[in-house]
Amino acid sequence: CLQGISQLPKLVILELQVQQNHLGAASCLQLSSFLPNTLTSLHLELGINPIGDAGVEAFSFPASLQTLHLGLSHCQFTAAAIHNVGRWFKESPKLTQFTFHAAFNRLHGKNQWATLATNMPPMKSLQQVKLDITECRLGDAELEEIGRAFKEATQLHQFKLIATHNAISSGLSGLVTDWAQFKAVSLSVGFNKVSSSNLVHFLEVLKQHATSFNLAWKVVDLGLQFNQITDVDCTKLCDAVVGDVALPALKLDVSHNMLTETGRGAFVVMAEKAFDCGNQMHLVLASKHKAQNS
Repeated sequence: CLQGISQLPKLVILELQVQQNHLGAASCLQLSSFLPNTLTSLHLELGINPIGDAGVEAFSFPASLQTLHLGLSHCQFTAAAIHNVGRWFKESPKLTQFTFHAAFNRLHGKNQWATLATNMPPMKSLQQVKLDITECRLGDAELEEIGRAFKEATQLHQFKLIATHNAISSGLSGLVTDWAQFKAVSLSVGFNKVSSSNLVHFLEVLKQHATSFNLAWKVVDLGLQFNQITDVDCTKLCDAVVGDVALPALKLDVSHNMLTETGRGAFVVMAEKAFDCGNQMHLVLASKHKAQNS
């Protein structure tokens, strides 16, 4: 089958769904060798295959590639292999869209992510990124390096980060600084350790960058379900968003947290104050209760 692919000289779009097929590192090497150098779009799903670090290392992609969707969830690789992401961008400098599903792998390790951040190329063509690192044992240290890794993608319009079921708390604020030039940012960080004070600080940093006209964000979607948000510090929410400054349209989901009526009331007041200042906010307080301003 793979050899047949290599015999299609003008192939530009390829999608392969080979999940749960007992594939290993050798299969990844063979697959890469058969990819034609005319490909512009590759959608490869390899989830639930024991490819390990060696399999990630074996991947190589053609220079013609513009869209890459790589599904490697449940593939038994570690952070020791994550530096290869930088190599892929060097091999395929024309990439405009990059989707990487790496959920349910053991990707904790600040030093390994720092190596990736240090060696990432400029990525001048990159416009959209979706990174799924669900349940990968990551904390603020790794998140900081992820922020640095994509910092130089100056043409990026949209970044969607799915990082649920990890140990993230204060690291979100750093992403505002590193990714200030992006247009739209979606951060799905449910089931982490984000507290009310962490959220307030995130909003304060957002406001600081907007005030200094150093923020290109137009839309930010922040999912904080099942975190550690309580009534504590909720009185500081209004100050974090009120002011004579245009903030990005904000969708904030804090449902399934430990808020009482007092805390939920503080969030509603924050949304109302943001609306009075001419800003847009969509607030989700509970699974069936929404307060929306636009």
